[in-house]
Parts: sequence; C-alpha cells; structure tokens
Amino acid sequence: MLLLLLLAVIVSSGGADAARDDGRKTYKVHVTKDGSKVVTALKFRAYSTEDARDQASLNGWVILKVEEAEPPPGPFLDDRFKLNKPEQMQESKDSSNDMEGLEPLAPADNGTGDTVSQMPAIDEDNLTEITTLYFNIGEFTAEIPAEVSAELDKLDAEKDYVILGHTDSLAVIGNNGYDTNFSLSRRRADFLKSLLVQRGISSMNISTIGLGTLRPDAENTPEGQRLNRRAELYERR
Repeated sequence: MLLLLLLAVIVSSGGADAARDDGRKTYKVHVTKDGSKVVTALKFRAYSTEDARDQASLNGWVILKVEEAEPPPGPFLDDRFKLNKPEQMQESKDSSNDMEGLEPLAPADNGTGDTVSQMPAIDEDNLTEITTLYFNIGEFTAEIPAEVSAELDKLDAEKDYVILGHTDSLAVIGNNGYDTNFSLSRRRADFLKSLLVQRGISSMNISTIGLGTLRPDAENTPEGQRLNRRAELYERR
C-alpha cells in the first residue's frame, strides 16, 4: 500500500498571498524515489508546471504527476521551519593561507534556508575574468563548450586563479550530492577547478569559493535562473 505524505516546500519566504502577487501559482507534484514504493506529494510555488517540475527534479525526485493546487490557508512549511540546515559559507583551498581579498562570513539567514550574512569582500580590482561555465538545474558537472575549453587550454600554469561558484534561488533539500545551495555552488566551483588541474595547473594555485544565491547574474525568473547556475574563472593579477 502506498504511503501518501504531504509536505510543503517553497523557494523563497512569504505566504500564499506573496505567491499570487509575484505571478506564481501553487502546484502539487507527486514524486517518488528510485526503487521506492513511497509516493510523496510536494507543494511548490512556481511560475508554471515546468517550473514546478524543475524544482522537484532539483532534489532528486522521480516525477509522477504535476497538478495545479489551491494554496494552503496558512504559511508554507518552509515559512516556519527551514528545510536546509544552517551552514556557514567557507572557502576551500589546498593551502593553509587564506585567500587574499576574501573574508569569512558570519551566520545569518537569506530567506532561502541557507545561512549567510553579507557578500564576502572580493577584491575585484585584482581579478581578471576569463570564462564562465554554466550548469543544468541541480547539477555540479557540465558539458564543456568548445569556447570554454579553448580558454582553459590557454591558461598559464604559473598564474594564480580564483573560481566562484553560484546557484539560482531554488531551495534545496539535502540529498546525496549537496545539502544547501552553498554546498552545490562549491561543488560547481570544484568541478571547474578539476578541469584546470587536468590541464597541469597546480591545485595550490587555485582558490574556490561557493557563493550560493548571493551573487545572481540575472533576475531569478525561470529564464534568468539559467544564467545563475554557473562557475566563474578569474586570474589573480
């Protein structure tokens, strides 16, 4: 017998009125996991059926059915309880020295369940942007476009590099790959770092940081989210 569990999931703060105000509707997505007999009904605020499906897919669910639903009378579950466990953003580097121009963050809440306080201090005057690699929703590996590969092939192994990982604003439920948008953004940065290492650049010369949702390149609409799922490569001057 299938067990039906009703959960309410959101991608940002605010109740049902907020969803109506920004053009989103409430969708019920019936999902399961591979090899499981448990069916779960998740409620999402989304712009379209496809948007709701993407949000469920982000967290590794197998989608069975998507249908429009009435918004709940009270706040969504996430408005009261954060599904993402608190996490302080950290920089990773294969060195005991701190990355120059970057400062650690103190915990706070950005409204999506991730723990942040402010944008870390990044000395952009000392950084030259080289290229950007984009990712599909929920993924931290990507196909490498020819133009990106060409830029990576030209890198000087004697230089120092900085990689910034980013995500869109969709909320993340912990899974086997990552448990917050910050951990997802760090994994994207680390993937791009691995491409540099494959080209003979020492990991000691590469600094990575995950910015999560903090630095969007576009408005977090369904179209803009594609531009926010990215990792950016910089050369340190």
